Amino acid sequence: MKQVTKYLSAVEQHIEGSFNLGDAMQKFAPVFNAMPITQQLEVRSNIARIISIKKKVATIEITKGSYAGSLGFESAKNGASDESEQARVMLRYYMPSQVEKTSTKPKATKKPDAVAKLITQFKALTASQRKAFLAKI
Repeated sequence: MKQVTKYLSAVEQHIEGSFNLGDAMQKFAPVFNAMPITQQLEVRSNIARIISIKKKVATIEITKGSYAGSLGFESAKNGASDESEQARVMLRYYMPSQVEKTSTKPKATKKPDAVAKLITQFKALTASQRKAFLAKI
């Protein structure tokens, strides 16, 4: 019975901890999202360090992609251990959002192609409507 009581206590603590984490993450997410990319990567690295210590899994420095320059864990496709893969999942879980690099290029507004629109409308006409249309032009 002692093990049952201990397990139920652990479940209760986990549930309470999840609520506390959820509240903290909800309050932190807007602050995190407003940070420059370099600060976001530093926060990510700090979370990776905590996971590394608690899970006893080595971190690696990410060299490619959006997370380049921050700490992370070896991926399964590179032959990572189960512990390293679990650490990767934990890191994704504890991040308030994904780090996104903002583009310095202005987005080009796509104007609708008038010719393509007319061709689509023409194809929607019946055969007799097409004949009448072509006779008028």
